[in-house]
Amino acid sequence: MGRHSGHIVMDATLRSCDVDCYLILKNKLYLEGKGGLFEFLVIRLKEHGHVVVVLAEGARWWERDHKGELFTVKYIDPTYMIRALTVNATDNLHCTLLAHSTINGIMVGYTGFVIGPINGNYAYIPMEDVAQAKSPVGTKDHKWACVRSITAHPNFQFTT
Repeated sequence: MGRHSGHIVMDATLRSCDVDCYLILKNKLYLEGKGGLFEFLVIRLKEHGHVVVVLAEGARWWERDHKGELFTVKYIDPTYMIRALTVNATDNLHCTLLAHSTINGIMVGYTGFVIGPINGNYAYIPMEDVAQAKSPVGTKDHKWACVRSITAHPNFQFTT
């Protein structure tokens, strides 16, 4: 999925409600000492007996750098978690609108497009535009604030 897919991991974190800590590795993290990541993880581990840490990218760094240590790293591709729920009426309506819009686009002769909602209306979007678009995760964004609120973890990023 690549380094520009952190928004997918963030959405999976928001939807799962089982994550203890979500980290973005674009900034240097405060790891050791009072209020650091390691202290937070130890406290959560003592409270719950397990810790779920989600990394936007680089999820296998511990396994690579610390072979043979008593630490289990489980890698779950976030694409498997996007649709891990049962379908509801909203999903059904969304799929119906996508299907109808797709057929209408094909019937008028459009090719190389995808259907997507823009400002509440379904639109034909050129595939080139979709492939080039990036959705970076901003640490000053309201979604990041939601993640911090749900996981209840402090800000481990150094502020400069």
